[in-house]
Amino acid sequence: MNTKAHSAWMTAVLLVMLIAATGCRTSDADGPEGETELTSTSDSETEVEGELVELTFGPGDIVVGDPMVGLDELASYRATLTVSFNGTRQGQSEQWTRTYALVQSRDPLVRLYTVEGLEAGEDVPSFIAVIDAFTYEISSDGTCFASADTEQAEFLIKHPAELILPLIGAEMAGSETLNGVETLHATFDERSMIVPGIADASGEVWIVPGTGPVVKYTLSAQAGPDFLGGDGEGQLTYEYQLTDINQPVVIELPEDCPAGR
Repeated sequence: MNTKAHSAWMTAVLLVMLIAATGCRTSDADGPEGETELTSTSDSETEVEGELVELTFGPGDIVVGDPMVGLDELASYRATLTVSFNGTRQGQSEQWTRTYALVQSRDPLVRLYTVEGLEAGEDVPSFIAVIDAFTYEISSDGTCFASADTEQAEFLIKHPAELILPLIGAEMAGSETLNGVETLHATFDERSMIVPGIADASGEVWIVPGTGPVVKYTLSAQAGPDFLGGDGEGQLTYEYQLTDINQPVVIELPEDCPAGR
């Protein structure tokens, strides 16, 4: 995801927080701050810098304000996000697919982050692992090295859930057991998308009631310059899944990675 798209995501999160503070009431169900369900998502007027701004949301009662909510409560999991684009930029056709994957265990802390689909010459690590207080990284030239600097790993790892787009007003579609957990299933369209430059959207989301983790999220939408930046335009798809929930985590390092010291 480019800087323009991530900026749009952050704007959307701030807007969700603003809306929650100015009229949306959380449900009576127990859950942590940042609950994914709200009892009201009807259109409202919000005062911003002394001016009344009318906000229009989707027709349903499901809000996914921060897709990271609830993940800290899990012992372990695998989060995978695949983003694809098929369109044009600067008058030229553009097509790409990128997959972000994070395997994480809380105790002991083990993390494995991989990115597939990087462009040639892009200076972004395709492999970062944190094991036994050491960071293992494969650089853009394929070299693997070890370091005791785990703070750098935290900076480089972009959680896949961070990159999916928030929602206001998704419509309930029922309950479903998915990836071993009970979830609420909801559907949405562009009316629930609160980032600029997204149109003709359709998608589905599965969330754990109360605690809030997003278990699955799919989106197909027409994206324009306000989201992609420049004059990019085309079809954008997202496929996110949370799997291996609370299952043992085993990470194998590539053979050419040095031992941590």
